[in-house]
Amino acid sequence: MKHVLYSLSVWFLMFSSFSYGLSCEEMSDRLFAECSASGCTNILYVKEVHAKLSCSRRSAIITPPDWSSSVIEYEWSQLAGDKKEGIYELTMRIRYWKGEPVFGDTTEYIDIVTAKDKRRSLDKWFTKVLKY
Repeated sequence: MKHVLYSLSVWFLMFSSFSYGLSCEEMSDRLFAECSASGCTNILYVKEVHAKLSCSRRSAIITPPDWSSSVIEYEWSQLAGDKKEGIYELTMRIRYWKGEPVFGDTTEYIDIVTAKDKRRSLDKWFTKVLKY
């Protein structure tokens, strides 16, 4: 399974090295994890970072933050129906001007995604990328 994560990382590096001509939209961070009945492992963290120009960005693969495994586990637990094994992706839009997620730990993440107050919201998507 590590070869799939390796392939994803090579794909990101090959196709995301150019940073010009992009919109000034908010940046996104992505977490990839291999999930099964025993939990989610092999987390890959892809972070969009600022490049040379004001709206330019590039993707960087960095060490996953401490909260990454528990956030993925939370999203995995929220799936309705039969939880299938596979590789899942959590995409989170982050503040462009800050470059960091709007939360600092798992508890704050859960508070934000379950909040009724939309002023404290987080655009996120949890989807299956690959099944096996």
